Amino acid sequence: MDAATIFKDEFALITDLAIQKFVSQVFDFFTPNYFESAPASITGKHHPQISLGQGGLVRHTKLAVWWGVKLSKVWGLSQNDLEVIVAALLLHDLQKFGPTLSSDGTKSIDNPNATHGLIFSKKLFEYVIGHMSLNEWKIVDAIRYHMGRWTAPESKDTPEQFLHSPTRLIVHLADYVAAQKIDEALLTIATSSPSSKAGEAGAGSPPPSLYS
Repeated sequence: MDAATIFKDEFALITDLAIQKFVSQVFDFFTPNYFESAPASITGKHHPQISLGQGGLVRHTKLAVWWGVKLSKVWGLSQNDLEVIVAALLLHDLQKFGPTLSSDGTKSIDNPNATHGLIFSKKLFEYVIGHMSLNEWKIVDAIRYHMGRWTAPESKDTPEQFLHSPTRLIVHLADYVAAQKIDEALLTIATSSPSSKAGEAGAGSPPPSLYS
């Protein structure tokens, strides 16, 4: 996969050549054969329409980076932290479904679920063992915990601990926001607005509850 072409705009956000090199090497070494074509969610339960279907995982990655940049600016983070966050978000779901999918592309062979960040980060720590820079450590650490409190049932991390690591926090929030079903929320808001006309968007069935 030519990650530098697929993520051209996202790579352009990284000016640190060492971070660029690390991200490129991880893509080259660890990208599974399904990454370009897989949806962000096999079940479609936790992602908006834009992240479903063929290529959905790539689109989710781009959307997560977009949110990461926005949140980093609001948080007032340094340029270095911003680039670490972009790098982590580019890589956070690289092996979401494990090294391979089943032959019909419907499930992961390893079925990592919310532990995929833990599993992949362990591979990355082993990959760069003995010569990991501080930025590389921050990138891998953010990937490890990008699922937040859903990282693993046995996770001892608390919200307070996330606040002590802005890169970890922003990567988690960007991924979380990018996975929300915004299309359903927009439909609900549009159809419940006093100015909306009866029979417009979503005619035929009531929209889902906005806060469910």
